[in-house]
Amino acid sequence: MHNGKQLKFLSYYCNWQEASVAAVRLNIRSMKEYEKKYKLDGRLCRKPKKMYSNFPGWVRFLNKKVDFYKTWQEASVAAIKLNITSFDKYSDEYQKDPLLPSGPPRFYKDFPGW
Repeated sequence: MHNGKQLKFLSYYCNWQEASVAAVRLNIRSMKEYEKKYKLDGRLCRKPKKMYSNFPGWVRFLNKKVDFYKTWQEASVAAIKLNITSFDKYSDEYQKDPLLPSGPPRFYKDFPGW
């Protein structure tokens, strides 16, 4: 016998790609909008970033076409302007600049580290 949480967990989309299709179908365009609308589909979880270990970031998840800074150096200058000085702060603040990717190491092949 399962408790309610286990059953709820089993009913979520099994991967981020399926959840992405559902979110796009609901015309969700940002993380903030997702937080407000995810309940419209009972199979969308509250925090996909935590649910799916290979979550690709909000831009890809919501199927948005965005041009990021072309080099990590340009992204670094932008992050410094936002007073971002660590990985943790980057994770909390990068959304303030829509040209900063959620995961620079995945986006910039020559990313030197934090």
